[in-house]
Amino acid sequence: MPIIILEGIDGSGKSTLAQRLADKSPLPARIEHRGPIKDTVQAEYVNPLFEVDENELLIADRWHVGEMIYGPLYRGKSMVAPYLGAVESILDWFGAVRIIMSPPIEVVRERLDVRGEDYLEPEHVELVHKAYEDFAWQYNYQLLTDVADHQLDYILAAAMKHQERQHVIAGRR
Repeated sequence: MPIIILEGIDGSGKSTLAQRLADKSPLPARIEHRGPIKDTVQAEYVNPLFEVDENELLIADRWHVGEMIYGPLYRGKSMVAPYLGAVESILDWFGAVRIIMSPPIEVVRERLDVRGEDYLEPEHVELVHKAYEDFAWQYNYQLLTDVADHQLDYILAAAMKHQERQHVIAGRR
């Protein structure tokens, strides 16, 4: 079961990229979105990874990193922070491809204005944008400003590699 985690500030293009990847995927794709945390870290970010069919692509249109960045800003703390290492280790074990979308700040502001964003306050846009970029560097996520059509194949191939390794380990090749 290949997994692609898409993170980034509101208006960065995660949902658009998720749909483009799902449309091009050779496997049935399921797009899941996470907003503000409503349950435990395990229920929100770990259990769903174990519930994906092995012949299905899971595309996470925002996952745990959003809680790391927006949680402290809007609720005073992140529910994920104490478990970040564990969540990242599980994503490593699954071979998840992890991407943070980070278009130029002017593009983000324009997109937020067009869609009438009401969650991310305008005075926080630069702070959140920088926090995602810092997270990408610290945790070795791919940092992309935009994704051309030919890059979709690369992202999907990287995700599919893990599925091939799992089949070899399980003797199903």
